[in-house]
Amino acid sequence: MDSAEKIERGFKAKSLLNNDFFNECFDHLEQLYVEAWKNAKTADAREDAHKFVRLIEWLKVDLTNIAESGKLEEARVKQLEAERQMPKLSEFRR
Repeated sequence: MDSAEKIERGFKAKSLLNNDFFNECFDHLEQLYVEAWKNAKTADAREDAHKFVRLIEWLKVDLTNIAESGKLEEARVKQLEAERQMPKLSEFRR
């Protein structure tokens, strides 16, 4: 994956994380799974509900990591561009 793709993925992940509707949906799902966990009649049902709660957490962490990676890649590209524009030491020794 090239720099542009990493930056774009980071932007998309950040957009999702900042989207009120997206967060509302995941908060609602998390609430449903926590309730299912509390009200589970069997250990298997409780375990399944717990897995779903954890899955939502993992998804948010992954999106955060993708967003941060895109941000870091963007900073790296800007730094490389700035370094390319700096005059070289040999240019001063004329």
